[in-house]
Amino acid sequence: MLVVEKLSKSYSNGFWSKSVPAVRDVSFHIETGEAFGLMGKNGSGKSTIARLILGLIKADGGRVLFQGKNLLQASKKDWSYFRQKLQIIFQQPLQALDPKQTVYSAITEPLWVHNRVTTRKSAQEKVEELLALTNLSNEILDRRPHQISGGQAQRVVLARALSLDPEILIADEPTSMLDISVQAQVLSLLKNLQTERGISILLISHDLSVVKQFCNRMAFIDSGEIIHLSQTDSMPN
Repeated sequence: MLVVEKLSKSYSNGFWSKSVPAVRDVSFHIETGEAFGLMGKNGSGKSTIARLILGLIKADGGRVLFQGKNLLQASKKDWSYFRQKLQIIFQQPLQALDPKQTVYSAITEPLWVHNRVTTRKSAQEKVEELLALTNLSNEILDRRPHQISGGQAQRVVLARALSLDPEILIADEPTSMLDISVQAQVLSLLKNLQTERGISILLISHDLSVVKQFCNRMAFIDSGEIIHLSQTDSMPN
Protein backbone atom coordinates (compact mmCIF):
# COMPACT_ATOMS: atom_id res chain seq x y z
CA MET A 1 0.00 0.00 0.00
CA LEU A 2 2.59 2.60 1.15
CA VAL A 3 6.34 2.08 0.90
CA VAL A 4 8.87 4.50 2.35
CA GLU A 5 12.45 3.96 1.17
CA LYS A 6 15.55 5.74 2.48
CA LEU A 7 13.65 8.93 3.21
CA SER A 8 15.95 11.78 4.26
CA LYS A 9 15.62 15.42 5.28
CA SER A 10 18.11 17.93 6.71
CA TYR A 11 17.73 21.51 7.90
CA SER A 12 20.25 24.30 8.02
CA ASN A 13 21.16 25.24 11.59
CA GLY A 14 22.09 28.88 11.21
CA PHE A 15 23.73 30.83 8.39
CA TRP A 16 27.24 29.37 8.72
CA SER A 17 26.37 25.99 10.20
CA LYS A 18 26.23 22.69 8.42
CA SER A 19 22.93 20.99 7.69
CA VAL A 20 21.47 19.01 10.56
CA PRO A 21 19.78 15.71 9.64
CA ALA A 22 16.16 15.49 10.82
CA VAL A 23 15.35 12.21 9.04
CA ARG A 24 18.02 9.73 7.99
CA ASP A 25 17.44 6.92 5.49
CA VAL A 26 14.08 5.92 6.98
CA SER A 27 12.42 2.86 5.42
CA PHE A 28 9.19 1.04 6.28
CA HIS A 29 5.97 -0.09 4.63
CA ILE A 30 2.30 -0.16 5.57
CA GLU A 31 0.01 -2.91 4.29
CA THR A 32 -3.58 -2.39 3.19
CA GLY A 33 -5.82 -2.15 6.24
CA GLU A 34 -2.90 -2.23 8.67
CA ALA A 35 -2.30 -0.05 11.71
CA PHE A 36 1.41 0.80 11.79
CA GLY A 37 3.00 2.69 14.68
CA LEU A 38 5.80 5.21 14.43
CA MET A 39 7.08 5.84 17.93
CA GLY A 40 9.72 8.08 19.44
CA LYS A 41 10.39 10.97 21.77
CA ASN A 42 9.43 14.54 20.92
CA GLY A 43 11.84 15.91 18.33
CA SER A 44 12.86 12.48 17.06
CA GLY A 45 11.60 13.14 13.52
CA LYS A 46 8.17 11.46 13.60
CA SER A 47 6.09 14.43 12.46
CA THR A 48 8.70 15.38 9.86
CA ILE A 49 8.27 11.95 8.31
CA ALA A 50 4.49 12.47 8.14
CA ARG A 51 4.92 15.82 6.41
CA LEU A 52 7.43 14.37 3.96
CA ILE A 53 5.02 11.58 3.04
CA LEU A 54 2.25 14.12 2.42
CA GLY A 55 4.46 16.43 0.38
CA LEU A 56 4.03 19.27 2.87
CA ILE A 57 7.80 19.65 3.00
CA LYS A 58 10.35 18.60 0.39
CA ALA A 59 12.55 15.57 1.00
CA ASP A 60 16.28 15.58 0.27
CA GLY A 61 16.26 11.98 -0.88
CA GLY A 62 14.48 8.65 -0.91
CA ARG A 63 11.14 7.47 -2.26
CA VAL A 64 7.54 7.31 -1.05
CA LEU A 65 5.60 4.83 -3.17
CA PHE A 66 1.81 4.84 -3.23
CA GLN A 67 -0.29 3.15 -5.90
CA GLY A 68 2.93 2.51 -7.82
CA LYS A 69 3.92 6.18 -7.98
CA ASN A 70 6.73 8.00 -6.21
CA LEU A 71 4.98 10.80 -4.35
CA LEU A 72 8.22 12.76 -4.09
CA GLN A 73 8.06 13.24 -7.85
CA ALA A 74 4.31 13.76 -8.13
CA SER A 75 3.02 16.78 -10.05
CA LYS A 76 0.53 19.28 -8.62
CA LYS A 77 -2.17 17.57 -10.66
CA ASP A 78 -1.21 14.19 -9.17
CA TRP A 79 -1.31 15.66 -5.66
CA SER A 80 -4.88 16.91 -6.14
CA TYR A 81 -5.78 13.21 -6.31
CA PHE A 82 -3.30 11.84 -3.76
CA ARG A 83 -4.28 14.39 -1.10
CA GLN A 84 -7.72 12.82 -1.10
CA LYS A 85 -6.29 9.34 -0.61
CA LEU A 86 -3.82 10.31 2.13
CA GLN A 87 -5.25 12.35 4.98
CA ILE A 88 -3.84 13.48 8.32
CA ILE A 89 -5.24 14.42 11.70
CA PHE A 90 -2.98 16.48 13.98
CA GLN A 91 -2.19 16.59 17.67
CA GLN A 92 -4.04 19.86 18.28
CA PRO A 93 -7.39 19.71 16.47
CA LEU A 94 -8.48 23.21 17.47
CA GLN A 95 -5.48 24.62 15.60
CA ALA A 96 -6.50 22.66 12.51
CA LEU A 97 -9.95 24.28 12.44
CA ASP A 98 -10.76 27.80 11.26
CA PRO A 99 -12.05 29.63 14.37
CA LYS A 100 -14.53 31.59 12.23
CA GLN A 101 -15.93 28.52 10.51
CA THR A 102 -18.85 26.45 11.78
CA VAL A 103 -18.45 22.71 12.23
CA TYR A 104 -20.77 22.17 9.27
CA SER A 105 -18.59 24.34 7.02
CA ALA A 106 -15.40 22.67 8.25
CA ILE A 107 -16.71 19.22 7.35
CA THR A 108 -18.26 20.17 4.00
CA GLU A 109 -15.44 22.39 2.69
CA PRO A 110 -13.30 19.52 1.27
CA LEU A 111 -16.43 17.97 -0.25
CA TRP A 112 -17.04 21.11 -2.31
CA VAL A 113 -13.36 21.70 -3.10
CA HIS A 114 -12.91 18.19 -4.50
CA ASN A 115 -16.32 18.07 -6.19
CA ARG A 116 -17.54 15.24 -3.99
CA VAL A 117 -20.97 16.89 -3.69
CA THR A 118 -22.94 19.05 -6.11
CA THR A 119 -26.01 20.10 -4.12
CA ARG A 120 -26.78 21.21 -0.58
CA LYS A 121 -28.90 18.10 -0.18
CA SER A 122 -26.07 15.76 -1.11
CA ALA A 123 -23.74 17.68 1.21
CA GLN A 124 -26.20 17.35 4.09
CA GLU A 125 -26.58 13.63 3.47
CA LYS A 126 -22.80 13.18 3.51
CA VAL A 127 -22.50 15.20 6.71
CA GLU A 128 -25.11 13.04 8.43
CA GLU A 129 -23.19 9.92 7.36
CA LEU A 130 -19.93 11.34 8.74
CA LEU A 131 -21.53 12.40 12.03
CA ALA A 132 -22.84 8.88 12.55
CA LEU A 133 -19.42 7.45 11.66
CA THR A 134 -17.59 9.62 14.18
CA ASN A 135 -20.22 9.56 16.96
CA LEU A 136 -20.99 13.27 16.73
CA SER A 137 -24.35 14.97 17.27
CA ASN A 138 -25.87 17.30 14.68
CA GLU A 139 -26.36 19.75 17.54
CA ILE A 140 -22.77 20.94 17.10
CA LEU A 141 -23.02 21.72 13.37
CA ASP A 142 -23.75 25.42 13.93
CA ARG A 143 -21.05 25.81 16.59
CA ARG A 144 -17.54 27.13 16.12
CA PRO A 145 -14.37 25.43 17.38
CA HIS A 146 -14.21 27.34 20.68
CA GLN A 147 -17.75 26.13 21.45
CA ILE A 148 -16.93 22.41 21.37
CA SER A 149 -14.72 20.16 23.50
CA GLY A 150 -11.28 18.89 22.52
CA GLY A 151 -12.64 15.41 21.95
CA GLN A 152 -15.41 16.75 19.73
CA ALA A 153 -12.90 18.87 17.81
CA GLN A 154 -10.70 15.83 17.15
CA ARG A 155 -13.71 13.92 15.83
CA VAL A 156 -14.71 16.88 13.65
CA VAL A 157 -11.20 16.88 12.15
CA LEU A 158 -11.52 13.13 11.65
CA ALA A 159 -14.93 13.51 9.98
CA ARG A 160 -13.46 16.10 7.63
CA ALA A 161 -10.59 13.76 6.73
CA LEU A 162 -12.96 10.84 6.17
CA SER A 163 -15.17 12.93 3.89
CA LEU A 164 -12.69 12.28 1.09
CA ASP A 165 -12.69 8.47 1.58
CA PRO A 166 -8.94 8.17 2.21
CA GLU A 167 -7.07 4.90 1.88
CA ILE A 168 -4.41 5.96 4.39
CA LEU A 169 -4.95 8.06 7.50
CA ILE A 170 -1.96 9.53 9.32
CA ALA A 171 -2.79 10.18 12.97
CA ASP A 172 -0.10 12.43 14.43
CA GLU A 173 -0.32 12.18 18.24
CA PRO A 174 -4.15 12.25 17.93
CA THR A 175 -4.87 11.70 21.63
CA SER A 176 -2.00 13.38 23.48
CA MET A 177 -4.00 16.58 24.12
CA LEU A 178 -7.07 14.70 25.41
CA ASP A 179 -7.91 13.28 28.81
CA ILE A 180 -7.72 9.53 29.34
CA SER A 181 -11.42 8.73 28.85
CA VAL A 182 -11.61 10.74 25.62
CA GLN A 183 -8.34 9.19 24.41
CA ALA A 184 -9.95 5.76 24.67
CA GLN A 185 -12.99 6.92 22.68
CA VAL A 186 -10.88 8.35 19.86
CA LEU A 187 -8.63 5.27 19.66
CA SER A 188 -11.68 2.98 19.63
CA LEU A 189 -13.16 5.03 16.82
CA LEU A 190 -9.94 4.83 14.80
CA LYS A 191 -9.72 1.07 15.35
CA ASN A 192 -13.29 0.60 14.12
CA LEU A 193 -12.48 2.59 10.98
CA GLN A 194 -9.45 0.41 10.36
CA THR A 195 -11.28 -2.88 10.77
CA GLU A 196 -14.65 -1.98 9.24
CA ARG A 197 -13.54 0.25 6.35
CA GLY A 198 -10.10 -1.21 5.68
CA ILE A 199 -8.31 2.11 6.12
CA SER A 200 -4.56 1.88 6.67
CA ILE A 201 -3.46 3.97 9.65
CA LEU A 202 -0.04 5.38 10.45
CA LEU A 203 -0.20 6.17 14.16
CA ILE A 204 2.50 8.55 15.36
CA SER A 205 2.96 8.53 19.11
CA HIS A 206 5.44 8.81 21.98
CA ASP A 207 3.33 6.43 24.10
CA LEU A 208 4.36 2.76 23.84
CA SER A 209 1.19 1.52 25.56
CA VAL A 210 -0.98 3.27 22.95
CA VAL A 211 1.07 1.90 20.06
CA LYS A 212 1.06 -1.65 21.44
CA GLN A 213 -2.69 -1.52 22.00
CA PHE A 214 -3.51 -0.11 18.58
CA CYS A 215 -0.92 -1.25 16.02
CA ASN A 216 0.08 -4.48 14.30
CA ARG A 217 3.68 -3.41 13.74
CA MET A 218 5.79 -0.50 14.84
CA ALA A 219 9.04 1.31 14.21
CA PHE A 220 10.95 3.15 16.92
CA ILE A 221 12.71 6.28 15.72
CA ASP A 222 15.47 8.19 17.47
CA SER A 223 17.35 11.23 16.12
CA GLY A 224 15.73 10.73 12.74
CA GLU A 225 16.72 7.08 12.37
CA ILE A 226 14.71 3.88 12.78
CA ILE A 227 16.49 1.89 15.46
CA HIS A 228 13.94 -0.89 15.90
CA LEU A 229 11.21 -2.41 13.72
CA SER A 230 8.98 -5.23 14.96
CA GLN A 231 5.59 -6.72 15.66
CA THR A 232 4.03 -4.86 18.59
CA ASP A 233 3.34 -8.07 20.50
CA SER A 234 7.09 -8.71 20.62
CA MET A 235 7.84 -5.40 22.32
CA PRO A 236 8.58 -5.39 26.04
CA ASN A 237 6.30 -3.44 28.39
